[in-house]
Amino acid sequence: MLPISALFASLCALLLLGLSAAVVKERRALQLYKTKTSPDDLKHQQRVHANACEYMPISLILLAIAELNGAPELLVWGFGSLALISRLLHAWGYSRSRGLSFGRSWGMYTTFATIIGLAFTNIVLALASFA
Repeated sequence: MLPISALFASLCALLLLGLSAAVVKERRALQLYKTKTSPDDLKHQQRVHANACEYMPISLILLAIAELNGAPELLVWGFGSLALISRLLHAWGYSRSRGLSFGRSWGMYTTFATIIGLAFTNIVLALASFA
């Protein structure tokens, strides 16, 4: 079982649905179901959603692998929390501003740190299993 990974994957899924709802709301507000044009506001919301879709899967896959390979529970909780918080922070910052913002930049810094940390954790666990 992967209870920690399951929790964070589910929370991230709910975040994605929230971001999807923002795209749908913008689409409806602009009545884009009647036309093929895509105004800037919609494109922006689509990028917020797409960015989450680009980074969440690898974080969750690495988290599940670490948990399966016996990473300490506290470490898995920490990385799972950081993955979720970083994506929430990025979505919040990017949704509110088209330019550089605290949420957008720190969301990406912490996303990269999470992916790097999980990658190295899995490398160490994999090498230890060969010993």
